[in-house]
Amino acid sequence: MTDEAERKFDLWYYIAPALPSNAFTSTGILKDAPLIDETYVWYSSLDSNLSTAYFPANGHTAMGQTRPLEPVHDVEDIDVTELVGPVHNVKEIGKMYGIRIKCASFI
Repeated sequence: MTDEAERKFDLWYYIAPALPSNAFTSTGILKDAPLIDETYVWYSSLDSNLSTAYFPANGHTAMGQTRPLEPVHDVEDIDVTELVGPVHNVKEIGKMYGIRIKCASFI
């Protein structure tokens, strides 16, 4: 199988991901994410949902609040704290800037 055939995604934008901060590490739940050519993670250290609900419920920090920790592949982490503050909802972020953001949910 060629590298081209193995690749699942060309590009992945992830806004405030509710994934463990270490999801992209060599022992994380998405350690095979290197198959994605370009991954962008937008995070806000003030994210209200991730700081008040996610940590107590899961016992670890979320990537959307801390940025990805020690990824095994190239990840562009973008700190949007100054732009969105504590807002978590993508629809609300869109309203703040008068734009429409398409969302996809993977479970």
